[in-house]
Amino acid sequence: MNCRREFGQVVLRISESLGCTLWRGSGCTRSFSGGLTTNQLVTGALQTRLDTRDQTYHPSSNSGSLYTQVRWASKKQGGSTQNNKDSNPKFLGVKLFGGEHCIPGNIIVRQRGKRFHPGVNVGMGKDHTLFSLVEGCVSFTKDRKKNRTYVNVK
Repeated sequence: MNCRREFGQVVLRISESLGCTLWRGSGCTRSFSGGLTTNQLVTGALQTRLDTRDQTYHPSSNSGSLYTQVRWASKKQGGSTQNNKDSNPKFLGVKLFGGEHCIPGNIIVRQRGKRFHPGVNVGMGKDHTLFSLVEGCVSFTKDRKKNRTYVNVK
């Protein structure tokens, strides 16, 4: 069997013992060799049979193909990347240091968790942000017994 491709058309020649068949892309001619159509010989994807009573072309429901169809990728697949995600900065840390003047509502410390605890005149937000409740001066004190650092405003 000799098979070649030209501009989207497939030409198939079968030996003299099986008969000679010319197959063009849209299926202009159909002849049989051993009970198989040229469509079955070329692709194996569409199962066909010829009803000998009325000489009409019918798709067949049985899948007894000689060849399996393999679809090759037409474009190269792009690989997936890992560790390429980045988050926006959170700008955590101490905003007003000891001895600095603050007014009510000033953020003193932005933090995750309770690294610094609220002391006198200092409130804590739901994200553990410490802020001033009154006008005054910021001070940090350390409680050695509980191993905590408190932020106060006086």
